[in-house]
Amino acid sequence: MCVSIVRLHHTVQQAATIGILNVQELVNRLRAEVRQDAFSEDGEGGLTIRYEQHDWHDESKITKQVDARPMLEAGEMPVHQVMADLKSLQEGDIYELTVPLLTVPLIEKAASLGFDYWVEEKEEDLFIIRFLQID
Repeated sequence: MCVSIVRLHHTVQQAATIGILNVQELVNRLRAEVRQDAFSEDGEGGLTIRYEQHDWHDESKITKQVDARPMLEAGEMPVHQVMADLKSLQEGDIYELTVPLLTVPLIEKAASLGFDYWVEEKEEDLFIIRFLQID
């Protein structure tokens, strides 16, 4: 079941367009079908996606940067590598992940393990997610 996330992302965008929905609304409908909490960009729902830069962000504290796009284009799922990388961080370290789509399940998992985060949307299909080890 190694489906390219990049292709899946474009398929979801196309389906949302056909259904005259925004991508977030379509994803939340799909998440509801599998009994997962909705996510929100405005504080409503189970997970709030934070786009504002946190005051903890300091470029000098970024200890690891990973661009997951080549892995995703090759059909690989980088979640295991990212989780292992996150678990190896020391308190105050920042991990920077570059992805072509918003990886809500990964953000949820990291948040449940005590990581803080913020998302920078560079383009429609380019996100930088920064995680901070706070425990």
